[in-house]
Parts: sequence; structure tokens; C-alpha cells
Amino acid sequence: MLFGALLLKASANACNQDFDSSTLTSPGYPAEYSNDYDECTIIYGDGITLTFTDFDLEAQDTCNWDYLTVTDSSGTELGKWCGENTPSGLVNLAGPLTVTFHTDGSVTRRGFSYDIARDEYEFQPGGTCTVIPPGVYDLVSPGFPQEYPDNFEGCVEINGPAISLSFSSFDLEAHDSCIWDYFAVEYDGQQQAIWCGTNSPGSLFYDGPVVLRFRTDGSVVRSGLALSVAQDCKVDERGGEYQGITSVTENGRECQRWDSNEPHAPWHTYNDDLFVDGSMSAAENYCRSIEDSDERPWCYTMDPEVRWEYCDIPLCAA
Repeated sequence: MLFGALLLKASANACNQDFDSSTLTSPGYPAEYSNDYDECTIIYGDGITLTFTDFDLEAQDTCNWDYLTVTDSSGTELGKWCGENTPSGLVNLAGPLTVTFHTDGSVTRRGFSYDIARDEYEFQPGGTCTVIPPGVYDLVSPGFPQEYPDNFEGCVEINGPAISLSFSSFDLEAHDSCIWDYFAVEYDGQQQAIWCGTNSPGSLFYDGPVVLRFRTDGSVVRSGLALSVAQDCKVDERGGEYQGITSVTENGRECQRWDSNEPHAPWHTYNDDLFVDGSMSAAENYCRSIEDSDERPWCYTMDPEVRWEYCDIPLCAA
């Protein structure tokens, strides 16, 4: 369901729970929604951004007829929208968020569609793995940095090439064979490795798809784990979001550091805020697409005879 649209479904008793959808729409979209409809959906994750690509509800000055609201994790209403007043400003929000959609007894419109992006994912319980999208984000154990629960099992699946996992925290119940609480990596249906205790996996690299599994038994809990997931691939041809670690050009030349003038002085002074890493020094000598005019990721080279070249960064799997 990750790259499709999740239609809001009526539920009299509770909100829908959404962990991994990339798009949400009103019921029947792009056909007109129905009258006398009420629905809420809880969107889990962190660093959540909602980007509306279409919005058309019945209009009214105070939005008391048909409307959509978004409420943050503290219960604060971030906005109430109707008509063609497209929701905006819903960027980098702490989850979970609650999206509520209400219609009255007359007049219907096309409804809405919006995209969901998350910077952090949490392992969710269940036998079906959550498929998480390409990009750069954090993955944490349930409740991190608080202690994880007993009797938990959940997994995520990551598709695409050149997947890197970098652990910033790792504290599970210890056992010589890791049969109590553990983190495991599965590839091609087979378990590749398993870790527990404070024996952090450090940095791992795989070609996807891979499955990451987190399991706990019925006793002893710890603070759990946190890792950064990155794919050395780009979402689109320009690759403006690319934050991978490729540091050679498409012709095999080593890249020059962005904060260096040797062997090539940059064409002009770059500001740190142009870099997805936060600064030139953090970008090291990795291929980057730093300006809107850049066609794809590139770098200055360490070859004194070749000033710059493009880098061969694959597109992430859709």
C-alpha cells in the first residue's frame, strides 16, 4: 500500500491507524465524496510532512459545513480548512498526527489528496512487515528512548539498491545466542545476522530488499535501538534529496571535498544551507545536487585536469 493511495474508510468507533502510506485521499476521490460523513486517521511517525496535491470541499466562511482538520500529538488543532483553501505549513511535525474529515447533509465536491513523508519510523507489531520508502530517515524500537515492551515482534522491509544502516544506539537484553531479545537482518528469505545486548551492529550495507526484524521475550527490557537508514540512490533524476556516500564520478574519478579549494577552486562561494547534510564539511566529498540548476548529483574531482563530473547515482526503486 506504500506507494498507492489509502482511501479514508468510515468507522464509528475509532480512527484509522496509518504507519506507512505515502498518499491519503478522501473517499471515492477524485469522484465526489458523500454527505453526512465523519472520519479520522492517525498518522504515525515523526518529522511528518503533509503536502496537499488537490483540495476541493464545500466552502463556508467558518468551515462548519464540510471541513478537514489536522491535530498534533499534544491535541492542538493546527488548522481547519474548507473550500479551495489548500492546507499548507504542515512540515516536519512530531507524530502522531490526527486528520479529521467531516461533511454535512448537502453539497459535495471532489475532495482531497495529499502526500505523507516521514523522517522517523518505529517498529510496529504484527506478522506483516511494514514497507518503508526510499530516502534518509531514522528507525527506532517501540517507545525509544524509553524501554521497549515485552513480547513484541515486528519487522520492516526496505527495497532498493545500496541500503546503509548506521546505529546510533543499541541496548537489548543480552544472551550468548541472542534467543531472548534481538535485532536481525534477513535477506532473500534467510537470516543473515542477529545481534543483542550492547553489541551494536555499527554500520551495515546491503543491496535490497532486506527485512529488519525486532523481537523481545516476556522478561527484561532495555532502551532499545535507533538507526539511520539511507539508500545510496536518488528519488528523482536531479537528486536534490540525495544524501548517500558515493564519492567517485561516473568515470571513476575521486571527488574533491566541498570545503576544499584543492585542486579546484569552486566557481563561487556555496552556503551551508544549500547542502542536505547541513554544511559543506558534513557533505565531505560526496556527490551532491546543490542548486536548482543542477541536472543530477556531481562533484569537483581530484584530477587537476578535470574540474568536475556527474556521478552515476541509481534511481531508488518505486
